[in-house]
Amino acid sequence: MSAATQEGRRRCHKLAQFLKSDVPGFDKAHMSMLSPTVGVRETRKLQGQYRLTGKDLADATKFRDGIVACDNPIDDVMRAEGDMTHLAAIEPGQFYTIPFRSLVPERITNLMFAGRILSADSVAFASVRGMPQCMAMGQATGAAAALALRSGVAVQEVTAEELVRSLSSQGLNRLRI
Repeated sequence: MSAATQEGRRRCHKLAQFLKSDVPGFDKAHMSMLSPTVGVRETRKLQGQYRLTGKDLADATKFRDGIVACDNPIDDVMRAEGDMTHLAAIEPGQFYTIPFRSLVPERITNLMFAGRILSADSVAFASVRGMPQCMAMGQATGAAAALALRSGVAVQEVTAEELVRSLSSQGLNRLRI
């Protein structure tokens, strides 16, 4: 944690110097209120009915129960080697979907998880953890819960077609597959 905090501060200072010297209007800017320590982006993972993988992203997989269309790059920041990457996960113009099954646990009935706790490997996680995708996953779990309650079934029994139709009617854009 100490090494990561020092590296994060070094990068912040370097960026601040760049802004002051090279970006018009920042010549009098200053940095303040840096966090006392770095945050942890990825810790334990829950096992969903499906674990989204880096290969799914690279293949631009469009799942039948895909509830979020995504084309984010793989934002791999400060792993052990200290490198920063922002690699394209897919070809330009392509996208993949996040399957609803990645938000539903294997064994526990009527539980869902959304956002940064979805079931994904480290590579996929580095692409899907963005706020727009997290908000859409939250909307999907809320819609699935409402559908399950209305039908008197467990969330595991909500059909992909029914959920996708509900999300589309709410304005969540998703390409029909």
